[in-house]
Amino acid sequence: MSNITDDKLPFVMAQSWISRSAGGAGKVGASRHPRVRIAAAHHEWNHMVVSLIALRKGFWSDEGLNDVEVITLESEAASLEGLSHGTMDFAVDPASPYVVKAIYEGSDIFIVAPRRGTHAFYLFGQKGMRTVKDLKGGHINIFTPGDEMMVQTAQVVRDAGMVPDVDVKVTLYDGDMHDVPGMEEAFRKGKAQGLLATDIQAVGLKADGFPLLVNLQEAYLPRQDRVMVASGNMVKNHPDTVKAFLKGIIKGNRFFLDKQNREEITAIVRESGFAYAIENKRMFDIIFDSLYTRIPANCDLPLESIEQLIKEQIAAGQIDDKITVDGIVRLGPLQKAQKELGAR
Repeated sequence: MSNITDDKLPFVMAQSWISRSAGGAGKVGASRHPRVRIAAAHHEWNHMVVSLIALRKGFWSDEGLNDVEVITLESEAASLEGLSHGTMDFAVDPASPYVVKAIYEGSDIFIVAPRRGTHAFYLFGQKGMRTVKDLKGGHINIFTPGDEMMVQTAQVVRDAGMVPDVDVKVTLYDGDMHDVPGMEEAFRKGKAQGLLATDIQAVGLKADGFPLLVNLQEAYLPRQDRVMVASGNMVKNHPDTVKAFLKGIIKGNRFFLDKQNREEITAIVRESGFAYAIENKRMFDIIFDSLYTRIPANCDLPLESIEQLIKEQIAAGQIDDKITVDGIVRLGPLQKAQKELGAR
């Protein structure tokens, strides 16, 4: 584990984890894969957990990726800039709107897999409310500007015939990023009129009499809020390396989803420098449990969800209609990885 920055990187690096092995028994293609550098846009354990599993369990080295570095950065912009400059090969969690905008502006990068199967929420209102229109004049908290909470809030408000940020305000939560319990507590105290809740939260909110206004998992297409991205160099010149990377991710997803591995995964998270996150047990458990319904076992990527993403970006005036799904997605390596792992 290292905290040393690379003077070739155009950004600040928070932390990195390196795995190097010589290949040998059980290894494949040890000589044909280049060194691989994988970026996460946020120094958060849940953004890193599948990559850390793949690294610690040897899932990438099993596929012949014997020189791998996983790095956390400071933002989406840093992650995508690294891909564009050739200092990064893969990004595991950039927000989809930023990816589409970067490709629109000329970045030579491609979406190669989803990070999650869906990231849809349950929209709850205060007691006595019956429909989304009852939120008029109130507000809903989100964690960061432009995040999936904002996208979904805006969509729901528009579909109810209201104007986002006019009829229903979207405000930044004044606590820590991913402080899911804190945001819920503020809602329960009436400090917000609406709450976008996770699956686990929804159970308790329903039991306590808070009305479910919209189940966004049923109302809309699967949400691809964050995606996995590869540099143009990797996609065009090293497709087998992209496939090997994705096989490691799929193995990591499957390992996480096996609930018998929870204790071992928690140890990996702790040993990788995120002990402070585990100490906040309530928040750690809520986020951990929510990932069981969000991590895609085989990295299936429904193209209609990318089409929806493009439509939303066009409607928001961020891009024009010259961007197409075929122009930004490359699923060949993923399909081969799935086939080799018995998922196709």
